[in-house]
Amino acid sequence: MAKKSENLEEVDIDAIFDKLDKSFGTYEETKYVKTGLLPFDMVLGSKGIPLGKMIELASESGLGKSTIMMQVCKKLCDQGYQCLWIDSEYASDTDILGKMGLLEHINSGKFRFYQKNTFSEIEEILDPVLPTKKVHFVVIDSLTNITSLSRVQSTTYNKEAVSVDKALMASDARLQSVFLKKYKRMVAEAGCTMFFINQMRASISMGFSPAGAGGPKHAGGKAVKFNMDAIIDIINVGQIKEKQTILGNEDNRSIGNNLYLMIKEKSRVCVNNIKVPTALYKGKGLSSVVTLQLFMEGKKVDIGGKETPMIKQSKQTFTVSWLGKQESVVGKKALYNLISMNYDEILSCFDATDFMLDKDDFDEVKSMSHSDDDVAADLDVDNVVLEENDVDDDGGEADDFE
Repeated sequence: MAKKSENLEEVDIDAIFDKLDKSFGTYEETKYVKTGLLPFDMVLGSKGIPLGKMIELASESGLGKSTIMMQVCKKLCDQGYQCLWIDSEYASDTDILGKMGLLEHINSGKFRFYQKNTFSEIEEILDPVLPTKKVHFVVIDSLTNITSLSRVQSTTYNKEAVSVDKALMASDARLQSVFLKKYKRMVAEAGCTMFFINQMRASISMGFSPAGAGGPKHAGGKAVKFNMDAIIDIINVGQIKEKQTILGNEDNRSIGNNLYLMIKEKSRVCVNNIKVPTALYKGKGLSSVVTLQLFMEGKKVDIGGKETPMIKQSKQTFTVSWLGKQESVVGKKALYNLISMNYDEILSCFDATDFMLDKDDFDEVKSMSHSDDDVAADLDVDNVVLEENDVDDDGGEADDFE
């Protein structure tokens, strides 16, 4: 503070800011990590995952939120990043982790996995590791299942435990608020991104609420929304079913869902309201090839001076056109294999407007690495059956990806 006798016009403001910079640090541009998983990177603006942020992934129950994040962790660990997973639902085991390809990274130490569901226990896990700046990504599955330690202890054997019927209204929401404020700062300083898996829950309309206020809402207190830098909604479009025969009877077995990934409510990291179509297969994850295929269905290219759809279908035969080439295959599996083998060439046929992106962001899309072992290529998908009464977020009929 300048002395009364000091002329404020002579104060060296640069010296003051230099001192503040030493004490509090300076602004750093956000860094991004691309997963190479096309639908996931696209919904986040195509630059990839922003570091030092809090991101929520939310949907109704059973749409594969945990599967998606395990697949993302696998992609990140493959690149050498350190991931930490906290399973507050006690829902995962070595069988699930093995199917998602994470056991090798558990053995290498790149993927750490803990099962705890109280705020104090999770603090014991996060507080020593975040300041080291050596943990790059944290996933909490799920935020809504974390509570206070006194709520989960036995009232018979621990006098500090609190009976469930003595829970205060919104006590977990209050704890969430403090928890998020604390780690909002810590992840920013550590350059670590924290993902929270969350549920969509039915809420009771209070009569005076706006229209639709009684519909599904993101679980948790208001602090959850305020502290998130991006909220990714998973919108169910319809089931993917595969024919199977059991005891001589033919039936359709659900093997996944057609989905939209969309940031429709809040984003501090990218433009929102862009729907990214994709498919999620149970126990395997999202398909970049299916996402590209769905964009191809609405795109035309020049073949011999004539505008031709990139994909034309006649019964089970698909004719694919790109960069002056044309090839026909039979069956969805063969189609997926063809797209996968020519992925980069096919992607180069698109421009930024096709993906509703800015040019710079689209350049990021084109620079994404692609894995030839896309989950869709290993599956024989015969048909897609929409669930009854499926509607999109605008209240209309759901779009059929097929």
